[in-house]
Amino acid sequence: MQSNHPEGPPHPPADVSDRSGQTLGDFVLLRQLGAGGMGQVYLAEQASLKRRVAVKILRSDLASNEISRKRFRAEAEAVARLSHANIVQLYQFHDETTPHYMVLEYVDGRNLRDYLARKGPPDLPLALSIIWQVTSALQQAAELGIVHRDIKPENILLTKKGEVKVADFGLSRMLLANSDAKHLTQTGITMGTPLYMAPEQVEGKPTDHRTDIYSLGVTCYHLLAGQPPFEGENAFAVALQHVQREPVPLEAMRPDLPPALCALVHKMLAKKPEDRPQSAGEILRQLKLLTENTPGTPGEVALSALNLPLAPNPIDPDDVYAGTKTAATSRPPRQGGWLLWPALVVGSLALALGGGALTAMALRPPPEEPDADRPEAPNSTTLETLLGSYKRKERGYRDLIEETESPGKERENLRRGIQHRIDLGLLYLDQVPRDLDRAEELFAAQMKSKVREYEHIGRLGMAMVHAFRDEPEQSNQLLLESLAQARESGLQAMGPNLRWLRMLLSAMDYNKRNCQAQKLRYPPELLAYEAALRRVPGVPPVTPPSIPEKPRQP
Repeated sequence: MQSNHPEGPPHPPADVSDRSGQTLGDFVLLRQLGAGGMGQVYLAEQASLKRRVAVKILRSDLASNEISRKRFRAEAEAVARLSHANIVQLYQFHDETTPHYMVLEYVDGRNLRDYLARKGPPDLPLALSIIWQVTSALQQAAELGIVHRDIKPENILLTKKGEVKVADFGLSRMLLANSDAKHLTQTGITMGTPLYMAPEQVEGKPTDHRTDIYSLGVTCYHLLAGQPPFEGENAFAVALQHVQREPVPLEAMRPDLPPALCALVHKMLAKKPEDRPQSAGEILRQLKLLTENTPGTPGEVALSALNLPLAPNPIDPDDVYAGTKTAATSRPPRQGGWLLWPALVVGSLALALGGGALTAMALRPPPEEPDADRPEAPNSTTLETLLGSYKRKERGYRDLIEETESPGKERENLRRGIQHRIDLGLLYLDQVPRDLDRAEELFAAQMKSKVREYEHIGRLGMAMVHAFRDEPEQSNQLLLESLAQARESGLQAMGPNLRWLRMLLSAMDYNKRNCQAQKLRYPPELLAYEAALRRVPGVPPVTPPSIPEKPRQP
């Protein structure tokens, strides 16, 4: 289990003492992961089994309150009844003496809120997988008569393998015969998080499993659009919108998404419970149909594996800087529908470029980038360590680039040089916030190169820098120049790396939105270019929206 910081006004709990280093029975508390309204959560080591666990401790001032103790036990009982791969598991519960605590599965990952803040909306296969796994967890909870009542990105934990764990059943309510339920969740008491709260929760009305479906819909909207459907200055303003307002259509926020997915999310967001999908199973059936009918999402594979095809591994820049330069090793490719990547890229781009010849220069399956587009482990290191890792990678890539500028082996150096320059550029563009100054320095230098392939990468990179600086005219001009250059000389128009392609498409999305906001004409040639790039496996397909031209002056 991972810590989740509660939303709302910052009122610190009465019990703020740090128990790190203490022992509770078989568990050594290593460090505090977080604190909430009910208590604190610690990373702990179970001495007998030599495993990491999460220990949630009830606040000492609440331990003397009967309602709080019953609510704490109710959470443990709810989790104990649930045995599902996508739900954090309960190992042990102790409430005989103080402190009262429960021992939970420790999820080595980050929560969805942190992931979205750092990465933004994921690509379609990953988004569908997250939705599928959360819905599957809610399906079992509903079958057992348990309503979570606080589904939100903070309570959805992600591992580096793409696995999802639903956490924090602290507000859950059992719909089975339970004489204490109505006392633990009193009528008129609003429980939940305003950004993700169903209308019936806001109004203090009875809740059931369809309440979780609404909150799931809000979470899906946030996942896909990059922001919740409703925002406001305070909790009351947001809660009121859930009751009275309709969200901005998701398809307007993300025109590249399948219409059926947008329709499903909006159905989950219906104000009346009877207008929503009536079960999680219904949502799963719709998702299955969606993945079967959407090109580029290989059926249920996208809902379970989420793996990109393997290719020769790039050299780790950390190894380079450590003085252990080694040749990249190879692994056998995974079997799957995305292994035709090079041929499809050539075909798609040939169409986009009007039939111009494209060479296979440096074209290969995208290298596996496990840390780029997937959830990462929780940040247990210091800021200095993170900065040190960033600087090592930067210096490592620069050393690799310098190697490719040495004489001899021109062809091999060219291939490696292209990859290393792209990797360094992505290192800058992937930062939060993006390191646009260093990216500009890198790509501007490449644009001056006498090697046309490096100059081409520099031009595309500068186009992305301008896009992320909200300068669509400069960015679009560079993209058009890159297209013209590719037509004339047969250069690959997007680079040999799937992460690079996604970053390029993200930049083009920025340009389209900024053109609309600034009432600028978006070049139609780039719409055709984007449509071809979207046909690359692993990239969400799209029918590009028509961009209104800038009105002509009389």
